[in-house]
Amino acid sequence: MKKAFKTELDPNNKQITAMRQHCGAARWAYNWGLERIKPAVEAGEKWPSAIDLHRQLNAIKGTDDLPWAYAVSKCAFQEALRNLDVAVRNWRSSRKGERKGAKVGFPRRKTKKRGLGGCRFTGTIKVVDGQIQLPRIGVIRLKEHGYIPVGMYGQATITERAGHWFVSIVCDVPSTEVELADNVIGIDVGVKTLATCSNGDTYDNPKALNAKTKQLRRWQRRLSRRAKGGKNRAKARQKVARLHKKIADSDRIFVCGDCGHTMDRDLNAAINLKNTASSAGINAYGDRVSLGLAQAVVDEVGIMSQVSIVKTLSKS
Repeated sequence: MKKAFKTELDPNNKQITAMRQHCGAARWAYNWGLERIKPAVEAGEKWPSAIDLHRQLNAIKGTDDLPWAYAVSKCAFQEALRNLDVAVRNWRSSRKGERKGAKVGFPRRKTKKRGLGGCRFTGTIKVVDGQIQLPRIGVIRLKEHGYIPVGMYGQATITERAGHWFVSIVCDVPSTEVELADNVIGIDVGVKTLATCSNGDTYDNPKALNAKTKQLRRWQRRLSRRAKGGKNRAKARQKVARLHKKIADSDRIFVCGDCGHTMDRDLNAAINLKNTASSAGINAYGDRVSLGLAQAVVDEVGIMSQVSIVKTLSKS
């Protein structure tokens, strides 16, 4: 089965500069291609495909129109144009009613206002314990050791969020079938409550947003008062982005409401993972099992201790 992994990078200043350049090149290529597709769409003509755009772009590499092209990997341009092609096709399918879900609008220009974006690399990507090797950037340290399986991969995507850099990889992992234990509890994760268990217990959301609302409101007010295009506005925007990230990275410390026991949630999740895997005979990936069995789920938020939490599968 295919499984996605995403983890934070620990780059040095030189690598950060290189990644910023690649994300900027991908953003530029996306906007460059959009400028050539939009007139054709408005005229009702056939728009150039990703391959056509890439050929046109290759023709201007190294010229006065694109002198910096060879400073980054070709993947930055090529994959950005592929993303643009998919976005336009999704818009067309949505307009014709051939695409399920919410309506998709026509692609818009990418800017740095909502972050630097990302860049997808293809080719030979090597992962060893605690490190990943990306084309043109080199070997970058990972903040989590042993999370991404060691091996060779065909593609990887880097993204930036509030000054932090992440890498995403999709790889094949073995699927394992397990039998259910007798002492299991069904759990439903929701929005109104953090979790509702089959034995009737409910757990409230930590509501980290409420705890930082005052601070977030103050910095958003400062951001709105800064002059557009100024350095102080960029600093305020970065501060607001970091606050949103802290809120999203919801509570890191778990406190038991019954006994008062306090523990780091990541450590608690690791202990639960070990106990669940050893008692139920599952691997560390939480593999999906076949119809008629169940998917073993490790309780990451720490609300249950040393109990296998499972969710019955309604579909294979």
